[in-house]
Amino acid sequence: MGKYLLDTQGEGGHTGCAAVERPPWEANPGGLCSLWDLLVYAMNAGDLVLLVEYLQQIEADFRYMPPNDALPAEDRESVAKVLGLAERVCKAASIVSPKKQIERIRETLGAVSDLSTQDAWAMVKELRQRVEDELNSRVAMFVPPHRASSCMNDALFGQDVRTAFPDAAYDVKSAGSSYAFGLYTASVFHSMRVLEHGLRWLCDELGVPFGRDNWGPLIGQLEKKIRERLQSLRKGDRKAKEAEFFSQAATEFSDLAPKEWTPC
Repeated sequence: MGKYLLDTQGEGGHTGCAAVERPPWEANPGGLCSLWDLLVYAMNAGDLVLLVEYLQQIEADFRYMPPNDALPAEDRESVAKVLGLAERVCKAASIVSPKKQIERIRETLGAVSDLSTQDAWAMVKELRQRVEDELNSRVAMFVPPHRASSCMNDALFGQDVRTAFPDAAYDVKSAGSSYAFGLYTASVFHSMRVLEHGLRWLCDELGVPFGRDNWGPLIGQLEKKIRERLQSLRKGDRKAKEAEFFSQAATEFSDLAPKEWTPC
């Protein structure tokens, strides 16, 4: 065991990975972190896996050694090497709870010359459990690649909507992110909020008060105003264009908007 660990360790750690300056979720608060971002932040992640494997190997070796025998010098050196790796990896990945146990083991190795294999096994096991417990407390959500493009995308409904209704950007992004995260009811809610921006503009354009009423009566008033507006126009290109635009808008709102929906 000791030879195996000594051959895979060096002064710079297993891979010599350096920690990034800031965690990706702090560098981009409220945004997405790619799998690559997380792996780089966790010191290539492989070092964390290696650390746990080394600790498990030490536990397995110590468990079958005479429990009351003093820990051999070679194994003490191997444990000291692993503590160096553990310290670097945990610091880079902002894993806090193992720090005290690392210090405790290091102090014990220096102060107790006849440390038993049983006591050494117990301390290494505690260190491994602390590392695993803290890693298990870190949660992440996987977004399938085919839905990832919907996240935080303020042009999700097209550039025309983004340009015409900049105030709708929050709900556009929230609708896409909710869909990507599997929160489909929330996605519908934010999508309706986006639709509300268009409905509000149409009401302002046609002089229909936009209040807290359900959309059913509101759309009925819009259709009436559109008929009145078109009747007031002379035949020609302008009337034809407005007839096409407003009729299509009224039809789409009537088809898309639930009649019992109340503006938020």
